[in-house]
Amino acid sequence: MNFMPTGGINAESEDIREWLNGGAIAAGLGSALIGKDVNGEELTLKTRNLLQQLNHN
Repeated sequence: MNFMPTGGINAESEDIREWLNGGAIAAGLGSALIGKDVNGEELTLKTRNLLQQLNHN
């Protein structure tokens, strides 16, 4: 069975990688990535940085 956790995921590559190594096919990020006052530019930057970390380790 495929699963994608969506709650309690930290927006850090180590946490996401732990879920993926545990069998998840993806990880859903909500408030951990967006926060309370993140604008579109900040969201794009945070997302790009996180994806770069995941792709290089």
